[in-house]
Amino acid sequence: MAWTSRQENEDVVFVAFGKENAKGDNTLLVEEGGSIEGHVTKIVDSEVYKKVYTLQVAGLDKKAVITGKTLLIKQMERNNVKEGDLVRITYVGMFKTTKGKPGYNLRVEVDRN
Repeated sequence: MAWTSRQENEDVVFVAFGKENAKGDNTLLVEEGGSIEGHVTKIVDSEVYKKVYTLQVAGLDKKAVITGKTLLIKQMERNNVKEGDLVRITYVGMFKTTKGKPGYNLRVEVDRN
């Protein structure tokens, strides 16, 4: 008998903005000044992350998962991003929030052509 198990997250990579946030082999690193571009295939509400976005990125065999960062969620909503849209998310860097906590400075662009 041969036991096998397939975990749900084996078919995805998790996007990390900045080297300090990269964890393990299942991570797609976006360094400061870099961006990720792909079609949004799924947007899911999450109790832990508020929103979880899944992108199909050209040249990547697995789907890319981005957990909701406050500024990212606001920009995705402001740009009325929906499943099927082509988006580019650029990691501008980190900043201090008004509460003194670190925040992700991300820029969202949408191409609906």
